[in-house]
Amino acid sequence: MPDDYLDGFSVAAWAEGWARTLEGPTRPLTFVAVRDGAIVGLCRVATPSRDEDTGGVFAEFVAVYVSPDAWRSGIGTAMMSHALDRLRRDGWQAASLWVADGNDRARRFYEELGFRLDGARSVHRPSGASEVRMRLPLAGPA
Repeated sequence: MPDDYLDGFSVAAWAEGWARTLEGPTRPLTFVAVRDGAIVGLCRVATPSRDEDTGGVFAEFVAVYVSPDAWRSGIGTAMMSHALDRLRRDGWQAASLWVADGNDRARRFYEELGFRLDGARSVHRPSGASEVRMRLPLAGPA
């Protein structure tokens, strides 16, 4: 996300929004990674995907964050692998995610997990960042 968007983030508002999400009737799958008593990773998955063109058979990774001091430690891979195993067990046909266009580091990470660009493009409304969608088949044709 663009720096000016992230600089405008309010931790209190973000925490309040997460509390509402986690207490709501359609709780997304949410996983956290903890190291030395601190949360260093977060993964949230919408089931089904919010994208209308996925036919209700895709799950969508909505948020995948790892603290920079935990990058390249295996935490992101472990969270994603755990979430993908759960999605396969639950019978989802595919998983998708949106990544900021130009975020090559994140794209390489997702590609290492098997995600591929599917040609869809969008604009992240809150930040104005251009995004591309990636997809990973989980079961059957996707």
